[in-house]
Amino acid sequence: LFGPEPLEITSSVTAETVDNQSAADSPIIQSPTSAHHLHFINHVPRFRMIRRKQAPCPTHPDKLQSDHDFYHALRTRYEAHQAATQTHQSQFGTNVQDFVQTHFHNAYSVGVHIRGGNGEKGDFVKKKRNIRQAPAEFVNAVVQNIQSVYRQDQAQAILQNDPFKPVVVFVATDTPSYLTLMEQALTLANMTMVQLPQERVAEGKGVLFGQAQKVLQHDDNQNQKCLAGWHSAVQDMMILSHVQFLLAATVSSFTETIPMNLVLGNPTSRNGGRFCEMKGTQQFKCHESVQQWSCDSINPSPAHFDLMQEWRQYL
Repeated sequence: LFGPEPLEITSSVTAETVDNQSAADSPIIQSPTSAHHLHFINHVPRFRMIRRKQAPCPTHPDKLQSDHDFYHALRTRYEAHQAATQTHQSQFGTNVQDFVQTHFHNAYSVGVHIRGGNGEKGDFVKKKRNIRQAPAEFVNAVVQNIQSVYRQDQAQAILQNDPFKPVVVFVATDTPSYLTLMEQALTLANMTMVQLPQERVAEGKGVLFGQAQKVLQHDDNQNQKCLAGWHSAVQDMMILSHVQFLLAATVSSFTETIPMNLVLGNPTSRNGGRFCEMKGTQQFKCHESVQQWSCDSINPSPAHFDLMQEWRQYL
């Protein structure tokens, strides 16, 4: 997906000495053509076990910058490799850059991710990650939140004499029925919905990967379906990272990595879009920077904070 060569990154964050150790002993990505290094701040020498703990607020600026640089480099590498390799396009589906240009050009672009589980059981249900509202009720809340943010942004655009842009909503989900419900609700709200063409698991039949005992199969055909599903998920993630307004309709690390960091933009320039998150139909919160989100997320343990407790002393 990303090409055979090592990932090259030019970052404004340089490798630092940690606990009086040489930077060479710390995990970094180094560009062969640049003196810059990208420091992985979620690692501490001599500590072996990584536990999910919430980092202090505000998040260390180097963490914010290194995340953005890393994710931006991944997306650039992925899209360049996809555009340059015709066999890659035909094997792995729609070209992301073409999709973005076709659907988001001259539009107010919205990206929505709904992790519904599609009947997934086990850990997904045990951790109460499933949507507990009736599907129609939940979708109506999603559309109402989109309308609320759009009205705010449209009012600001009018003040700045910006031209009117129609709303295009890209929906990424693991549950097919939510695509139908979202399209119906968005049509009534005079908005256009788009999705990435892909082969989806039948309604209520779970997911192709990520669920216990659903990943490794001894059937080559099933393995290929799983791999194709993973490729589609990566493409969904890349497309979400190009929108102006990203809505995590359900709490998920899927949106808290590449999409959120790239939609909100470079931490030093603060010229990005908007990231909002929902928890059920009652909680809705928007953020204009990763820094703001890191201090005020409605997710008690977001992926951004996969840090060891002991790492706090170094921040």
